[in-house]
Order: sequence, then C-alpha cells, then structure tokens
Amino acid sequence: MRISDFPEMRARWESEAKQFEALRLDSQAALLRRLIREVCEAARSESDRLLTPAEAAEVLGVRPDSVRRLQRQGKLANYGKPRSPLVRLGDLAPHLRVANSRPALQLPRSSRQQVARSPLRKGD
Repeated sequence: MRISDFPEMRARWESEAKQFEALRLDSQAALLRRLIREVCEAARSESDRLLTPAEAAEVLGVRPDSVRRLQRQGKLANYGKPRSPLVRLGDLAPHLRVANSRPALQLPRSSRQQVARSPLRKGD
C-alpha cells in the first residue's frame, strides 16, 4: 500500500460502511467506521514523524544533498536545527517521483548512409 492510495481506500471503506448500514448490519458498519478512524489517526501520526536528510533521501530516491537543497530553497521545512536538519515525513509526498517518470534515453537515429558506411566487425 502506498500513501497515495489511502484516499481511494478510505472512500471505498466509507462506501462499504454505508452498504452495511443499508443492509441493517449496524455492528459491522460501526466496526468498519472505527477501523477507518484508527487507520486515519495512525496515518496522521506517521506523517508527523521526523527524518534526517539521509532517511528522507532514501524515501524520495535521491541523495541527501538534494533534500538539503530543497530545504535551503524553502520547498521543505526544517524541523530541526540549522546544523541538524530534520524533515517531516508528511512533507515529502509532493516530492515523490512516480516510478519510471524519467524520460527514456533517446539515441540518435542513424541514416541509411551512416549504416552503410559503418565498419562491420568480423563475424557480423
């Protein structure tokens, strides 16, 4: 489960609780709503956890210098001291990259003439 999936999951659980209520399964609906509340509280407390730049860099998939640069630029708040910076886990979400978001390496296309002139190795 990714943090970004949580709003969809919560909406689905809320919908299921309403269905339980419509079927007069009140105890199941109440249990599901309590679980939703507890998961929300746990997610909130986890997002408040403080990380070092190295830990934040690991989460983001970048180097610690990049995290410190984001802090200097004011894009990430520093919850620690100037020489001991800390980052709030919940603040990292906007900086997460989607997997494979980097553009693929584009190789220059070869013309027919370039291919015809290229030397062939023995055995090709």
